[in-house]
Amino acid sequence: MGVITTGQTFSSGDQVTASKLNDIANQATFTSASATTDDSTLTLASSKLKVKDLGITSTQLAADSVITAKIQDNAVTTDKITDSAVTLAKIENIATAKVIGRTTAGTGVPEQVSILDEDNMASDSNTSIATQQSIKAYIDTAISGLPTFYAFSSGSITTEAQHTISYPGAWTGGTPDKIIVSTRYPTGDALSTVFFQLVSFDSTTVTVFAQAGASTFASHFCDILLVKN
Repeated sequence: MGVITTGQTFSSGDQVTASKLNDIANQATFTSASATTDDSTLTLASSKLKVKDLGITSTQLAADSVITAKIQDNAVTTDKITDSAVTLAKIENIATAKVIGRTTAGTGVPEQVSILDEDNMASDSNTSIATQQSIKAYIDTAISGLPTFYAFSSGSITTEAQHTISYPGAWTGGTPDKIIVSTRYPTGDALSTVFFQLVSFDSTTVTVFAQAGASTFASHFCDILLVKN
């Protein structure tokens, strides 16, 4: 079976003319994909030969072959790229201490964004990223001059007298610069009135005087706040 259907046929006795001879070639079409091609690499589309979708594989390319022609503009779309096919090694080289992002207003192409390791945040940049270490160093410096606070409770106090209360082991600030004492009413209704007065303190203990304002002395707690500048 022929692979080409000509644009002209002759019967016995027909006259051969230039026009008919031209039609044989000019109007000829391929018979079918299976008769004309392997229908794997090449196929037919509207009687024309074309490369079949996904028809060219490594089998059709020599090991050292190089494609030098330019890919047509807008020809490579997202559905032509396999998931995870573009590796980090194939992305443009990025300078040290840079990440990919965008700081320019509006949408657009990705940009290299700087990573700054500045303990004092001197650049004061609104388009750069700070490292974890520089953020910690900046905060540590900022709070180093602030007072240290530590709060705890005396536990139940049931007598009108002086009471010496030891600091919890977690307090490592030595002698506080200031101590604030206050009364906590366990029942929340202050049925009996008790006032705690600060007497003295040192590096390990604080002494308070519990003064009752009613005949019945109920159990109360002295809340204590240590302040170290």
